[in-house]
Amino acid sequence: MILWITFKICLEKAYQSQSFTARILNLLDETKLSLWYKNLN
Repeated sequence: MILWITFKICLEKAYQSQSFTARILNLLDETKLSLWYKNLN
């Protein structure tokens, strides 16, 4: 859960910076993290 909170904070910081590439990379990371989380359950 702490990992998820840390990830969300990083994601919010990336969204605050107006970098399109960072947004795309974070979207991909979020997708991978979601798939990984589902595999745990």
